[in-house]
Amino acid sequence: MKKNIFLFLLIKILIFNPVWENDCICQWIIQEPNTLLYSLHDVHFINRYTGWVCGEGIIKKTTDGGTNWIQQYSPITDKDFRHIFAVDSNLLYCVGTWEAILKTTNGGSNWEIISDGVIGQGSRYFSCYFINKDTGWIAGSGWKVLRTYNGCQSFDTIITYPIAAFKNDVHFFNSNTGLIAGETGVLIKSTNGGTNWFQVNIPLQGIMSSFRDIAVYNNQYCWVAGADRRIFFSSDYGSNWDSIGYIYIPAQKYFYCIHFASRYTGWVGGEWGILFKTTNGGYTWMEDNTNNYQGYISRICFYDTLVGWHVGGGGKILHTTTGGDPIMSIKNQNELIADDFILNQNYPNPFNSSTVIEFYIIRFGFYNLKIYDISGKLLKVELSENLKPGWHRKIISADNFTSGIYFYVMESDYLKISKKIVVLK
Repeated sequence: MKKNIFLFLLIKILIFNPVWENDCICQWIIQEPNTLLYSLHDVHFINRYTGWVCGEGIIKKTTDGGTNWIQQYSPITDKDFRHIFAVDSNLLYCVGTWEAILKTTNGGSNWEIISDGVIGQGSRYFSCYFINKDTGWIAGSGWKVLRTYNGCQSFDTIITYPIAAFKNDVHFFNSNTGLIAGETGVLIKSTNGGTNWFQVNIPLQGIMSSFRDIAVYNNQYCWVAGADRRIFFSSDYGSNWDSIGYIYIPAQKYFYCIHFASRYTGWVGGEWGILFKTTNGGYTWMEDNTNNYQGYISRICFYDTLVGWHVGGGGKILHTTTGGDPIMSIKNQNELIADDFILNQNYPNPFNSSTVIEFYIIRFGFYNLKIYDISGKLLKVELSENLKPGWHRKIISADNFTSGIYFYVMESDYLKISKKIVVLK
């Protein structure tokens, strides 16, 4: 009983008494402000500055990180382009509804029609994936998957009946091993280049879910987000899956896309602009502030864990250079300084044995990470050293702490950030 009362008091303090949070900046900026003219379905970047988006009869390109988006000429204007894939800066493929397949060999200056069907007839292609300039796969509605070994000059048609009718996303590890995600809980895998497909082991527990997107990192770790808001994870490129998380949102909102920029940092997005971020591999999620964007989010793309874009309804393109996180900082001479590091919330929290603190160092320098009790007394210096740019992790043990609220504080010469930490034994 005492433990329950204590937990209730901790939660109440956490919700109603924010501490040391000085400024909160929305970190998703609208780059392309079009509204209700068309929807965008996909975004693909090959480096920090060069990328493409596609949508309802439209393809656009940027070479400056999205500051300017230039519409490219498309010989097909009456189809809905659903996916664009860049093999390199010159060679791209774009697929869409009613048998639409386009190819460019000059970065999009000119697009060649590979296939174009009659509206209302044939397949709607939702995804394509190429492992090199010649070898690729195209998937969508119906029972077929298209495979090419000669850059779409010709195709093999593979029938997936009866296990997969609607295939929303396709990804291949190499010329043999690939995955497809689709409607009604479909997750299928091939180990012979797509000639045969089999249903993988995923713990749906009798509840069907629709998968629209596969997130793959390092050709090993995979995630899918179900329309029922469950998160599934595989550490062996889709052979075995675990249900690792659930995101509580209103039942009428669904997830459309998922993307991971590292083993631990990822995002899911969907209807009405919902966007959530994880920094622990998908076990827990925090809602991102998308600058009051209300359109649906159809695709997310990150160059690294900080620089990313998402697209969707209303033709808008949103961009972040801070991983989407609101940055908590301290003003210095009336200017907000946020160019040293980013400090994530620890996980798990509350905890009773150990917890992980992740932080991103933006520039080389000397950094401190300290633990304080609720009265402000310094208890322990966890880190005090020069650090190189990049992600860092620190495991904090609770062996010497009693149940209660503490704070971990990270600081450099210019920036100081504090976050609450809760020990519950």
